[in-house]
Amino acid sequence: MSQTRPATSIARTTALILAGGAVAAGIGVVLTIAGIHDSPFLAEFRGSTAYYAMQCFIAGAITAAGPVLTRPRGPATLIVAAVAAFVALDVGTRIGVLFYGGVLHDVSVSSDYIAALLKPRFHGWDLLAPLVAGAITGLRLAVVSGDTRFDPAPFPQPGPGHEPPSGEPPAPPFGPGQGPTPGTPPGWTPPHDGA
Repeated sequence: MSQTRPATSIARTTALILAGGAVAAGIGVVLTIAGIHDSPFLAEFRGSTAYYAMQCFIAGAITAAGPVLTRPRGPATLIVAAVAAFVALDVGTRIGVLFYGGVLHDVSVSSDYIAALLKPRFHGWDLLAPLVAGAITGLRLAVVSGDTRFDPAPFPQPGPGHEPPSGEPPAPPFGPGQGPTPGTPPGWTPPHDGA
């Protein structure tokens, strides 16, 4: 007999997701600074879309590390992980740009600089972080629930030869007054070609 652990509470799972999001934001700061730093080392890659996609993937995966370590239940975990991954990516990128300009290059951090930094922006690749976090969390939810198979008919379907659970006799193969094909009269046979 196998013993199963109880499900982790939503508060603990959410706390672990938020902790993962904070770590992902910190790593996002480092990756943003490395991406915009002026150096010849991998300069072409660091300015590419692949580098930003990698940053999005890492933010989503690290945010979803919390539910992987627990036994989450319910769709709220998946939603919280996706939102936290998006916020971690956005916050990490913005703090990285602010830190790079304000601290590493002594750019005067004026209100215009901060206003430009805080302007809403959206790239299609930003959706990769919540997609990865949602996929990892969804897989963990499926594994924890133990029901990974798809059952299209959860209830017995009536039909020929089906025995109802109440002990009634099985249904006849054809309804009263019906031929072998639905809609044909009893005793009717299809015409034979050339015979």
